[in-house]
Amino acid sequence: MDLQKLKTLNQVNEAIDAVDKARTDTTLTLAQKSQLDDAFVQLRSIEKSIIQLQQQALVDTLTQDAQALQTLANTITQSAQKLSKIATILSTVTKAMQKLIDSITAGLAAGLSAGLL
Repeated sequence: MDLQKLKTLNQVNEAIDAVDKARTDTTLTLAQKSQLDDAFVQLRSIEKSIIQLQQQALVDTLTQDAQALQTLANTITQSAQKLSKIATILSTVTKAMQKLIDSITAGLAAGLSAGLL
C-alpha cells in the first residue's frame, strides 16, 4: 500500500475507534447518537473503499507482471529449446498468478455487490 493510502487508512481507523468509543456515552441525546452512528457507517465505507482501491491496484500490478512473465516465457521458448523447461515453469507461475488475480477480482466484485445491497 502506498504511503498516502496507508496514512489515510490509519487516520480513518483512528477516527472509527474514536467514534465507536464516543457512541458508548450514555449521556448522548438520540440526535447525537444518530450522528455518531452515521459517522461510523461513513468511516467504515471509506475504509472499505481505500482497501478496495489497494486490492484493485494489486490486481493491475499482478496482471501486468503476469503478462510480462508470459511474454518472457514465450521469448525463452522461441530462443532456445534448452530453456523450455524454465519457460514451462514460468508459464505455470503465470497461470497460478492468473488464478490469484481472478480470485481477487471475484472477491472485489462480491464486495462491491454486497456493498450495494
